[in-house]
Order: sequence, then C-alpha cells, then structure tokens
Amino acid sequence: MNYNQVIYDGKYPELHTAPKYVREERLNKYQNLLYNRALYGLGAYDPEELKGMHWEKKKRIDSVHKKTKSIMNRWKQEMIIERTNAFLKSIFINSRLVKQLLQPEYSQPNENYNANIPLKEFKITKLQIIDKLIGEGVLPRNYYELKPQE
Repeated sequence: MNYNQVIYDGKYPELHTAPKYVREERLNKYQNLLYNRALYGLGAYDPEELKGMHWEKKKRIDSVHKKTKSIMNRWKQEMIIERTNAFLKSIFINSRLVKQLLQPEYSQPNENYNANIPLKEFKITKLQIIDKLIGEGVLPRNYYELKPQE
C-alpha cells in the first residue's frame, strides 16, 4: 500500500476531486485598458498605437500615470509604516523611544521616498488596487459598470 495515496471512503467518491482554481476575469477589455493605462502609462500601448496617438492624449495618459504612481507609493509607505509599527509595538512593549516613534507626526509617508517594493509583497489584489484608484478619483466611480467601447 502506498502511504502517500489519499484514500476516500465516502458515499460519493466521484465528487471527491482536486479543487479546480479558475481565474475569474470580471473585467472587460475597456476596464482593463483603463487599469493598465493608469498603472503603466504609455507602456500599456504598442509602439504602433503610440505613433498614431495625439500628443494631448499622451500627455493626459502620462499625467494620470504619474498621479497613480504617487498614490501607489503613498499607499505602500502607509502599509510599511503600519506593519513596522505593529512589529515595534510587539517587540518593545514598554520602550519610551518606540512610543515616541509611533506618534502620528513620525508615521507619515514621505513624498520624496520611493517605496519600490512590489505590491505582490503586500498581497494586494488587482481588485483592491482598482478600488483604491476609484476612491482616489483616478478611475471613474462607475468603473465596474463600464461597457466595452467599440
């Protein structure tokens, strides 16, 4: 007998199967375009598409991308500060220095600092990013109801 084998002894063995992980893509092409444009800027387009694009549109896309980068940087810093503070509280319970460092004036994101840690490290999903960008006004409030443009 193979001890690594799982034995199913139940009423419905045909229902005992390995879980299937289906990637649910809830967004249409237009929604994905808006998301990619905000996150990647002009990098979301093929070089051929960029050649035919008006300079004002490129400027708008670049502006939205810069705003998104700033929002994502601030958000990452907030998460880093939150996790660091929790760690310091748990290790240095009665330290006056740590209590001072945890004061709000010392726990603010710095616009000049680039938090280049990938969002995957924070276990942030695409939908969480979308919700953040909707809340910040980068993506439209009706983003999830947008229909593909033809």
